[in-house]
Amino acid sequence: PFFTAVTMRLQARGWAAVAAFLVISLGTLVSATAPRGCYHDSGPTGSNQPGRQMHHQVCEGTGECASLTREVCADSCRKAEYSLYGVEAGHQCYCDNALAHPNDTAPASDCAVPCTGNGGGSTCYPSAGRCSASRSSPETCGGSYRLWVDSVSSVTPSPPHAPCPTSTIQPADPRNIFQGTLVYESGYLDQPYCQINPVTGTWVCTTTAGPVHEGGNSEHMIAQSSDTAGAQWSAPTYIEPPEVAADRDNAYGNLAVTKTGRFYAIYNMNLDNITKLPSGEPCGRTDELGHFVMRYSDDNGKTWSDDRYEVPYRETPLDTSNTFQGKVKMMWNVDQIKEAPNGWIISGFTKIGGYVQNAPQELWFLASDNLLTETNASKIRWTLLPEGDHGILPPGVTEGPPADPKGDILEEAHIVPLAMGGYYVVGRTTQGFLAATHTNATIEEGLPVSSFAPTGYAAYWSVAAASKGILAPLPTATPVRSVGSPGYGVKNPRGPITPKRMANGQYLILFYNNAGGSFGQRDPYWLAAGREAPGHGILWSQPEIVLYDRYSHTREAGGYPDFVQNPNDNSIHIIETQKNTTRIHQISESLLEGLFGQFTASTLTPGYALDLTPGKTASVPVGLFQPIGDWVVQGQGFTLDLVLPAGTGSISEGKSLFNTFPTSVGVTVGSNGSVVLSLTDTNGNTASQPSCPIQTDPLCSAVLRSPGEHSVAVVVDAGPMIATWIVDGLLCDGGHSHDFAAGWSWLPALGGFNASEATTEVGQGYVYGHALSTSQVVANHRSRMA
Repeated sequence: PFFTAVTMRLQARGWAAVAAFLVISLGTLVSATAPRGCYHDSGPTGSNQPGRQMHHQVCEGTGECASLTREVCADSCRKAEYSLYGVEAGHQCYCDNALAHPNDTAPASDCAVPCTGNGGGSTCYPSAGRCSASRSSPETCGGSYRLWVDSVSSVTPSPPHAPCPTSTIQPADPRNIFQGTLVYESGYLDQPYCQINPVTGTWVCTTTAGPVHEGGNSEHMIAQSSDTAGAQWSAPTYIEPPEVAADRDNAYGNLAVTKTGRFYAIYNMNLDNITKLPSGEPCGRTDELGHFVMRYSDDNGKTWSDDRYEVPYRETPLDTSNTFQGKVKMMWNVDQIKEAPNGWIISGFTKIGGYVQNAPQELWFLASDNLLTETNASKIRWTLLPEGDHGILPPGVTEGPPADPKGDILEEAHIVPLAMGGYYVVGRTTQGFLAATHTNATIEEGLPVSSFAPTGYAAYWSVAAASKGILAPLPTATPVRSVGSPGYGVKNPRGPITPKRMANGQYLILFYNNAGGSFGQRDPYWLAAGREAPGHGILWSQPEIVLYDRYSHTREAGGYPDFVQNPNDNSIHIIETQKNTTRIHQISESLLEGLFGQFTASTLTPGYALDLTPGKTASVPVGLFQPIGDWVVQGQGFTLDLVLPAGTGSISEGKSLFNTFPTSVGVTVGSNGSVVLSLTDTNGNTASQPSCPIQTDPLCSAVLRSPGEHSVAVVVDAGPMIATWIVDGLLCDGGHSHDFAAGWSWLPALGGFNASEATTEVGQGYVYGHALSTSQVVANHRSRMA
């Protein structure tokens, strides 16, 4: 913590070069004790310590890693001013100044996977748009969860490389989280929330940082800025003075900007230095105790006001009956600040009754009618909403305070002003779905609790109704304090969500699309588009995978992201941290166009490789079924899109619907009317096991058993290594079933598929040699079922 404080203080004073020298020098001293060799890395294959050995990842399978050698990795780490490089699995490159677990060594024989750059010739990699001469002699680059580490100084810098011919560059998958632009790295980072200065156009973001982990000592707020629309970023500056930040946790902030370009950072702060519970036991974490406070900046976050201002809010019964009996407030904020009608701003937060994130909990909102116009920060007014003694309660709870410590969790409020008037609210639960409610009331009316619809689950719009031009919800599962009642809904574990209104008047929401287990499985990020719907607030499109990390699907994999929309070209970006590395990503225009147009899209997606009719055999083009594993480029994978005639639901179990010869890709009828995918590569490796089949979930299977024709598609997406089913335009997400926390399936790495012929025995079908988006499959469904 001391070293972090010193270097950031130097950066804040403009001595970035000195700070960088200290970082590199200290890292070199520490790394001198880490010998050249093979080490265990994060994963289930023998590592004695959790977490990655090196925290800066350059690439993995795409970009420069598509032609990886030790020299290529060392060059990248040298350029990034790190003293150590590490190569892993033949196709991953990491950098750092020290290893997290230098004693966790592995046998050298474990680091024997050939580098992807072996073989001679030259390879073009898209991240740099240039060619790299690969090695003609074999070289190894680590192993599976085995990291080969060495000093960058042990490798002679490579000569400059010739540019690639533009036509040879394969676009990397922009959804790969490691393709993002690096903003900052630290021991712990989260909640990068941003605003754009309306005067200078500067992007300013505040982030919670710390030397260790979430809830650890010395959490503090930092700010960074970009004058290049997110391409380059300033060094971070402390919002609280470093000596204060090291002693009083300050965290979980959001950001407002006025029309004159003043930024207000508002965040939690343990001002009273509460370190013990009423019982005398030490607090496990103190970052959700104390007060909301704010400081302001008039120079795009470079410096912050000398004065700190408290953001007061009234006490309610939940405060006075909490673990501290009202002597200490417990709360936290993860919402962004939004502008509301009549000059108001508003943001949601959670009041906590049970230390530290336990029921009872309620959702509340802080609003100000003059922050955007008042130049004297001490005169800014704040209002706590809704009026009354209780905030928004969990699904299925009709009167407060809620008490069930498991089923009554409702936290992390997000409130969104609606163009049609009123507000839409979502929050996370432990019930497997996102909670949602809405109101037509105004802030001036106090947003009374009675004006809100009973808290239910966030809903998708009906694809069938949309085909008729009607915006109506799919029936949602009935809130019963646990997942289990039939129906649909936007699924999420006890993890972060981000809804926001875009310039086109539609909405986007980031979420995790699985029921998960408590805080777990925060990968991949999914994205849906929303439309305002009277009587429902917002209804959501079928979702798309927007960001993924192929190597980490745990609770630490995903942080609290924000959307940033560039006013110059309306491009939309996601900024996220994955808890230790802040990156920013521009969302693919084609993905956004598909989501925003999904409500009406009805054109068959061109580019299919096979058009199958029942009983006829078709020749399979070479390379149609691409490998599922390394060296991912945009769209790598394949899609089977079938139309099943009426009566398919009565077909007996085991009946083949699609098959290739030799057998490598097949679709059959499973139990209870489900449809099952089987994949076998040329080495005999399979993706679907009897104990864990890749099949449609119970809700989708029930749809297929219903009368009439049905469309069923399976998208094999080699990027995130996930297979998704889409039935009648609905992405199968597992519904309410405990056995299907997610209707989509993780895939193992598989090589090529030795298929020369393909046939479908029931219904017509298309085969695409790439992974279609959800929106494209929805359009295909409408085009053929109309």
